Amino acid sequence: MKRLFLVGTLVILTTLSPTLLISQTPWTLGQCIERAWDSNLDIERTEMFRDMAEIDLKQSRFSQFPSLNAGATHGYNWGQTIDPFTNEFATDRVRNNNLFLSSEMVLFRGMQIRNSIKQSKIDLEASAEDLKLMRNDMALLVAQSFLNVLFNKEQVKAAEEQVSISERQVTRMERMFEVGQEAEAGLLEVRSQLATDVLNLTQIENSLMIARLTLTNLLLLGPQEAQQFEILAPSDSLLDMERPIPEVLQVYSTAVQNLPQIKAAELRVESSEVGMDIAQGGRSPQLSVRGSIGSGYSGNNQVGVG
Repeated sequence: MKRLFLVGTLVILTTLSPTLLISQTPWTLGQCIERAWDSNLDIERTEMFRDMAEIDLKQSRFSQFPSLNAGATHGYNWGQTIDPFTNEFATDRVRNNNLFLSSEMVLFRGMQIRNSIKQSKIDLEASAEDLKLMRNDMALLVAQSFLNVLFNKEQVKAAEEQVSISERQVTRMERMFEVGQEAEAGLLEVRSQLATDVLNLTQIENSLMIARLTLTNLLLLGPQEAQQFEILAPSDSLLDMERPIPEVLQVYSTAVQNLPQIKAAELRVESSEVGMDIAQGGRSPQLSVRGSIGSGYSGNNQVGVG
């Protein structure tokens, strides 16, 4: 029985160990950001808008090509009727079939097709910048929450150390009070300090719990994942990196050139200007070419029509 129990325990641990190892592994800041990007609903909605803009671009490009339509009909006529293919009077059942094929291509429409493609490209680029903006905002939120957790962890360590120091002081003062080397006022003072330090530790622990909850909510972790969630502090080499502070004009210039919200706004202004060109193109006459071919079959006769 003991051997069976050990075997069963090993099987359970083997089955659960990958999940446990993954859930207990501390998360880096990069992993937290990636998880937030993958699980955030607003980012998914923005990705959907970008995909829709890509579909619109494909549809605009397809409008350059000729359209092609095809169809077929099949029917019966009973009683006295005129056969549409023989133009003869028929009194029995007449079966008829129709086949047709048609195509049309727009040769010129005031540059509307070309401008529509151009506008769709611009709208796709703007949607991509919107997605970058959403990811940047989410990365900033996650980074802020991540640093809040680290900060409160360090605060908890410092508060625990302070409580430990106060406890040792209380113990020392109690011994000195017992032998008459210290007045009761001094003992009450250190006890009051200990109570203050314990209260401060409790408040900081609550702040740490709130910071962890905020971060796990951003990552949309489940209850079990949130309970076992831990983060990994960056290495000291990253924290000790010293970089020169750039000039204000350099920061402004870099922001104008790279911030996605600025790029998206500029692209939408450009898209509106192209939209005006499309509207003005509607005043121009349209030149197109069209062709069709069809055939019909009747139970009385068969003809071809071109």
